[in-house]
Amino acid sequence: MLTNVPTQRIKSAVKNCCACVPGFGMSAMRRIVNHRLVDTIFRGANSCGGRMHAATVIVVHDTAGSLRPFSSVEWFESARCTTSAHVVVERDGTVTQMVPFDQIAYHAGKSTWGGKSGVNAFSIGIEIVNPGMMVRRGDEVLLIYKTDDGEKIVERFPLSECQEMSTNAHGSGWCLPYTEEQITAVTELCLALAKTYPGIKEIVTHWMISPG
Repeated sequence: MLTNVPTQRIKSAVKNCCACVPGFGMSAMRRIVNHRLVDTIFRGANSCGGRMHAATVIVVHDTAGSLRPFSSVEWFESARCTTSAHVVVERDGTVTQMVPFDQIAYHAGKSTWGGKSGVNAFSIGIEIVNPGMMVRRGDEVLLIYKTDDGEKIVERFPLSECQEMSTNAHGSGWCLPYTEEQITAVTELCLALAKTYPGIKEIVTHWMISPG
């Protein structure tokens, strides 16, 4: 689920990169060599697929879990995890790569885009550490998991740190804004990916390829 990432800002950056606009700040862009980000942590995901022949889309997700640093990375590494993403972006902008960009990651689930099903086979998945859509209770905003034993509060935030929003995909709720560090990191990632893999033409969010 992705609720509040400024996709237009990221899409504009990628469009600029693809068009090779004169004066574009290439010096700040990340580099990819042999399908791995240069000078970036790599921690292999437990579950991933075979070779991806041609990525055409970037899919951006919320982790929808704890904000504890590297908790999502640890989950993707764990033997119990059957999903994965190519990269995870922490709240401070730290990027961890978990699957090489020429390999399939299991981030999209049952999905369709551009008339093609199985989006994992032709996409690169970016997970942004964020609790996703939450609920308000009094002066707090809570991320709640429903379990067999009832509700489990995973994260809680003061109301002042969150913003109320409503989308067709998610209905009404509350979200925690992305940090500037995350926005910068995701923009740089998309720029580098579009430059390295010219077949990439679109950036979408999880709900666009897998509504519900």
